[in-house]
Amino acid sequence: MQTSKDEFLDKISADLLTVSPLIHRGIRRKLVMTALAGANLPITPLQIEIIRLLSEAGELPITRISEGLNITKAQMTHLIDRLCEMEMVERRTGSSDRRIINIALTQKGKELIRSHDSRLRAAARETLSCLSEEELEKLSESLESIHKILAKTL
Repeated sequence: MQTSKDEFLDKISADLLTVSPLIHRGIRRKLVMTALAGANLPITPLQIEIIRLLSEAGELPITRISEGLNITKAQMTHLIDRLCEMEMVERRTGSSDRRIINIALTQKGKELIRSHDSRLRAAARETLSCLSEEELEKLSESLESIHKILAKTL
């Protein structure tokens, strides 16, 4: 017979697996598309994710970027080439091993992600504005709780 804690763990595990895609595919995708619409740039959500990853992690080899975003290396090379053409990223030779090519954000890429984040926050405000004050309060408390609890597991 399963204990109460085991039952909670099973339920929470299932819920975590269903909430993440809802947030990523539903809400985040909608917000990213809304924010990109105001950018007037020929940039895709996937390219934004590359720029975001570099913004958070710093300079990375293409393989690490492709692993982090679950994209094939061949597709990644094409995306990086396009970002280089737009002067959002640049290729840098590794300092310890010249065979390793790292990808780094340019100043233009850093500015893009800052303005994109600002547009994302505005899109989130617009999307959530249909909620009542009570719903917003509950959502805020829930997100804060999730953040605190999950921070303990990482």
